[in-house]
Amino acid sequence: MILAINTLLPLALAIIMFALGLGLTISHFLAVVQRPRTFAIGAFSQLIVLPVTAFAVAKLFALPPELALGLVILSLCPGGPTSSFFTKLGKGDVALSISLTAVITFVSVFTIPVFAKLAAGYFLTLDGVQIEIGGLAIRFVFITLLPALLGMTVRHFMPEKISLIEPIVSKLAVLIVAALVAVSLILNWDAFVQSIGVLLIACLVIMLAMLASGLLLSKIFGLTAATATTISVDTAMQNGAMGIIIGTLIMNQPDTVSLVSVPSGVYGVMMYFVCLPFVLWRRQKAG
Repeated sequence: MILAINTLLPLALAIIMFALGLGLTISHFLAVVQRPRTFAIGAFSQLIVLPVTAFAVAKLFALPPELALGLVILSLCPGGPTSSFFTKLGKGDVALSISLTAVITFVSVFTIPVFAKLAAGYFLTLDGVQIEIGGLAIRFVFITLLPALLGMTVRHFMPEKISLIEPIVSKLAVLIVAALVAVSLILNWDAFVQSIGVLLIACLVIMLAMLASGLLLSKIFGLTAATATTISVDTAMQNGAMGIIIGTLIMNQPDTVSLVSVPSGVYGVMMYFVCLPFVLWRRQKAG
């Protein structure tokens, strides 16, 4: 069991990131310079508004320390791999959605280790938890950045093969996410059951807050309806699989799935049910 989890957790995230990389090209990173204002608003929502909201909700609902930390760690992760699909369904700006996910995924390699340690220091007593930022960052590079770059390289040099490779890897990634969510809940079932009510409400509040804030920010800055949909969806839908694995890595518990990972598992399931009515409303509104 220990060997399996030690091996499969990093491998699972690497496969997910490889699948993400298969869908990326250099053009997806050009939004930073081509549409700096729009991109900056989306990045601000993802990198600042979401973590602050998650921290406030964790404090407001007085979540147990491990669950509070897990909620904040999830908020530090980039948007979920399926956010572009939901953006398309809601007639949002798919190109912006992919660009936000791509750039923030790469940025998170450097931000997550730093801010996750700060959050752990705040919510937990770190007597038995030693978080070494450099070591965590290096591991994070190997299981996120390099697989994503490999996926981009494969797409660049073997474009004719992408139509065959991408569907297979993407379906595998979806299965892995489902398996990670199930494992995180099963291995922490007692604690999950005890906190399920408040955790569900906390996750729901964060999702609704981010959907609303995306619309509000877009209205304040005069962005299009399609852009508003994109920013709302991309900040409400998080990479739950990454949150599960980071939660386990940061707690130095590679022989199991940490309780810190449970909020990512819960959020990773809930977000589909909460965001689907929103994107269908946005689709109908777009006409």
